Amino acid sequence: MPQVQSRTSPVPVMPPLSGDQQAIGGKPSRLIRLPEVKLRVGLARSTIYRKMEEGTFPRSRSISAKCAVWVEVEVQAWIDDIVTRAG
Repeated sequence: MPQVQSRTSPVPVMPPLSGDQQAIGGKPSRLIRLPEVKLRVGLARSTIYRKMEEGTFPRSRSISAKCAVWVEVEVQAWIDDIVTRAG
């Protein structure tokens, strides 16, 4: 669990990550929920799930009966790929 440095600092202090906990570019992996995925990619829920079924969007992971998450770096890699192909 992250610890906050002080009451005035909203930024949590995270312990150093081991090599297998780091992702692309040495940045830590995060799990993000559907509202954040939708904001980042600009797609509706139904389109995200359809693209997952087609194999053209990162798959979500179920972490409980009613909680699906995506790995942030996988979503970012998908965005980067779209930008690269369009650019």
